[in-house]
Amino acid sequence: MANLARSNIFHRKARSAISILAVGVGVMLFLVLVGMSEGSLREVAERMMNVDADLMVHSAGWSPGTCVTATFSNSLATVISART
Repeated sequence: MANLARSNIFHRKARSAISILAVGVGVMLFLVLVGMSEGSLREVAERMMNVDADLMVHSAGWSPGTCVTATFSNSLATVISART
């Protein structure tokens, strides 16, 4: 069985080279995509950590990716603003 595969690879060199190149490009694109997404998430998390604030208020449904935010009701927002 290995002889059949080896003989097909060496017999059809152009097709084998194109297949190897296509697999290599696919793996490279996947690694670039993973690296870019992890870098973006790390950058957002770093920016969030460097904000000098004890409380961050955002609009409802806001999410920078991995950051978890709580949604405050209007009455809670008025209580918080009245105390400051």
